[in-house]
Parts: sequence; C-alpha cells; structure tokens
Amino acid sequence: MAIGFLGGATGQIMNIWQDLTIPFWVWIALAVFSLVIAQFLAFHRVRIQRDKALESEQSLILTPRVYAFGVSSMTDFPDEPDNADWLYFDVAVNIIKKPIDTLDLQIETEPRIPVDNWKRGIVAGLHAYFNVTRWRWKGEHQVELIAKVEGKEYSSGRMKIDFSKMDFGKYQI
Repeated sequence: MAIGFLGGATGQIMNIWQDLTIPFWVWIALAVFSLVIAQFLAFHRVRIQRDKALESEQSLILTPRVYAFGVSSMTDFPDEPDNADWLYFDVAVNIIKKPIDTLDLQIETEPRIPVDNWKRGIVAGLHAYFNVTRWRWKGEHQVELIAKVEGKEYSSGRMKIDFSKMDFGKYQI
C-alpha cells in the first residue's frame, strides 16, 4: 500500500515538474528499502499473532516422578496432624507463565484431597504432600493429580498406587 502511494505521488510530482529527473539508482534504492521495511513489518505482525496464540494455548503438564509414604513428624513430612499418613509426590511441571492455583489428589471417584504442603507459584517442579490416613491398607487404587490454573483443570493422568505397601520407601512412577 505504501509503495503504491509513493509511486502515485512520485508520478504526480513528475507530471507537474517535467524537467525533474531522478537517477536510476534512487529508484532501485527506494524499491529495496521499501521491500526491507515491508518484510520487517510482516514478520512483526506474525510474531505478535504467534505470541498471542502461545500465551492463550499454554497447557500445564504434570509429570509425577516419585511417590513415597510417610507419617507425621518423619523427616521431610508435615508435622501435623499427629499420626497422619502422608503421600508425597515429586512432580515435574512444564513452565507456564501462570501460577498453579490449587492442586488436588483424586483417588478413584472419591472426593478430592487438597494438597497440604507445597510451593505455590510459577515452578518447574514441586513437592506435594497429601493426607491419606483414611486410605491406609486399602489396597491398590487409581489416583491422579489435578491442578487448577485460572479456573482450568489439568490432570497428570491416572496411575496405580498400592496403599497396602505403606512401608515408607520411595517408588518410581
């Protein structure tokens, strides 16, 4: 559009001043300069669209790596409530530009168990503790972590955990 406007304006000026001569190299420089500016403007517009798309489509990916069982007051486990059984997860998280608002543990179709002790914010990994006292010695169950970011829920996917093996060791997922 700018090139057409410049060409039209130059044509009108040359019609008025018949004796005005513009060297050939000026025309070439003007054309090259216009193309360079046009490509930078086009790239800038595409980059802005890409950034908007990436920002709106960022998806949280929860990847549990290790889980362990423990009781209150054990090293690295919460102190309260007394004699509570805890399920610990070491979770890798892809970095997104928004903090995780809530993190829950879903066991089968039971009500969700909220995380008790964790680091909030924009993180690349987290350590989460869930009070699973009522699940002691209940056998093997499907569980999943569910995080909420700005009202949207993200799941880790289901994994089997055997609650009858509460021997306080760490297990790879």
